[in-house]
Amino acid sequence: MKTKIRNSELEEVIRKAEDNGRLIGREIFNGIFSYEYDKNIESRSVYRALKNARGYVNHISLGKDVFIRFWRKEDRNRLNPPVENCESDFYNIYELRGLSFSYFISNLLELTCSSKLDDRWWFLYPIVGTKERHRVRTICLD
Repeated sequence: MKTKIRNSELEEVIRKAEDNGRLIGREIFNGIFSYEYDKNIESRSVYRALKNARGYVNHISLGKDVFIRFWRKEDRNRLNPPVENCESDFYNIYELRGLSFSYFISNLLELTCSSKLDDRWWFLYPIVGTKERHRVRTICLD
């Protein structure tokens, strides 16, 4: 967790979290949480850092609006709309307008809770329909 991440720091922050992820594996929640972000999510350094992380960092909240999640290739048709341009594992970058923190914490709860949370979806994921409508970019890891 960091108070503020700038694009110039993001690659290094992701690299450090990736190093931790390689020790614990991809199946365990390994996230980065920052209260503030300088909002240049389209930079090459973000793209490069995520490609290098290869899923070892699986959830990232950058300020209140940007949420990034790692997905396995098997999940691409499960999303609505599906990710059609990617034959490998991938990251989706979402612009969630004030809900990045919520989605980060909800994913943490879902992945670490021993019981099913199906009766709490409305609370955990407040966007009606799907957050996939707010997907701004997919980064394929092929």
